[in-house]
Amino acid sequence: MTRSTLARGIVPALLLSAFACLPVLAEPVPRSINELVSLALKHNAELAAME
Repeated sequence: MTRSTLARGIVPALLLSAFACLPVLAEPVPRSINELVSLALKHNAELAAME
């Protein structure tokens, strides 16, 4: 398993934790699973751009 593959699996899990535990510090809480997936994909793209 490569580092980027591992990061792609961990990022959505971390985002789910962040939205569940720290909604005040995060962006507005997503109202649907589609919004959550969209935010996870956006964050994943940002991480990929940093590599």
